[in-house]
Amino acid sequence: MSETAAATRPIDKQALLERYRTERDKRLLPEGNAQYLELRGTHLTHYLEDPYTPFVQRPR
Repeated sequence: MSETAAATRPIDKQALLERYRTERDKRLLPEGNAQYLELRGTHLTHYLEDPYTPFVQRPR
């Protein structure tokens, strides 16, 4: 197929959206946010600190 034929072919937007939805659903886990670890109070606490950027208090 030539480049011009591929560029002018119509896109089935509904089929594309359904494909994206299907792929997204494969990645989502039923646990939702419960799948993530709590960092506080564990050996992973050091990941809460950013060693490269100093903390700056800003107004809300």
